[in-house]
Amino acid sequence: PMYIGEIAETAIRGALGSFFQLFLTIGILFANVVGGALLWRNFSIVMAFIPILFAFTFFSMPETPQYLLKRNKLKEAERCLRWLRGSNYDISNEIDLIQKDVDNASQNKASLKDLIVNRANRNALICSLGLMFFQQFSGINAVIFYTVDIFESAGSDLNPFVAAIIVTVVQVISTVASFLL
Repeated sequence: PMYIGEIAETAIRGALGSFFQLFLTIGILFANVVGGALLWRNFSIVMAFIPILFAFTFFSMPETPQYLLKRNKLKEAERCLRWLRGSNYDISNEIDLIQKDVDNASQNKASLKDLIVNRANRNALICSLGLMFFQQFSGINAVIFYTVDIFESAGSDLNPFVAAIIVTVVQVISTVASFLL
């Protein structure tokens, strides 16, 4: 998400950032579909290829323009932004904005103390920690991890693997709906 936030155009940064949750739910759906069709050893082998493929793909990506400008590598940052946006895109305004953001960030040194002393920062910290706490303790991970077992224990006539796929499809649809909203 951090990489996407740094390489995305400002107009679509929020939309691209919310794709993280969508791809997370699609990944769970994929795991449920593949897991319902394969034995656990074969499932593990198939699922091991995904992070390996990601690693090879991601290591071929350039550093972000922000990172390069923080290291005073203007020419490399311009080359990177031109690669990301295409050769017909005028990068001059965007590279100037990124440079201003990098300069402002380097002047505004913050400490952990600022999270507690500054009221706005403290409220943001409490909200974000509260959201993470309640998300984790709502039990959603237990439900997702044990959906098959839950449906087996419920004695449903529906195949538990199919039920898990249905639950995950609903999750993907809900994520798309929230993305659109």
